[in-house]
Amino acid sequence: MMAHGKWELAHRLILPTLILCFSITYFIEVKALSSQDQLLINPIFWVVLFLYLLVIVQECKQWKQKNETLGDVSATTDINQEKMTLEDAEAITKSEGDARLTKKVFYYMVGIALYLVLVEPLGFVIVTLAFLSVMMRVLGTKSFKVLTTVPITVVLIIYFIFVEALGIPFPVWPS
Repeated sequence: MMAHGKWELAHRLILPTLILCFSITYFIEVKALSSQDQLLINPIFWVVLFLYLLVIVQECKQWKQKNETLGDVSATTDINQEKMTLEDAEAITKSEGDARLTKKVFYYMVGIALYLVLVEPLGFVIVTLAFLSVMMRVLGTKSFKVLTTVPITVVLIIYFIFVEALGIPFPVWPS
């Protein structure tokens, strides 16, 4: 049982690890470019690294809780196999919530990887508007007004801070 549980943990960490490897490879390739071209990539890389560490911690906690719950369930089923205890029902509900959280983290990781790939050819404005809108929707925002005004406001603020105030150029529009 425990070997199967470890394999399950490793299986759940494969995709985040592949995304991290892709990000590291991209980060290394970008190092050959000028420092101006790296301005947008460096912060995004550190966000991906932070999210990866967050996924690792979250998955390990879930794996540990699941194994503890399975141990409790096996002890309970030895005593009374026909009745589901309140703790079992709570564990099932919690694991369903954890699965939804894991999906959200997965969507963020994929979204950031796509953002890294698409920001140069499509430009900061288009990719950031799409990224923020999709990520807000993944988090559960349903209001069309919020899904449009918040990304537009964020893009305008970032643009004016970096391009106008600080004079830091980056690919604003498609190349």
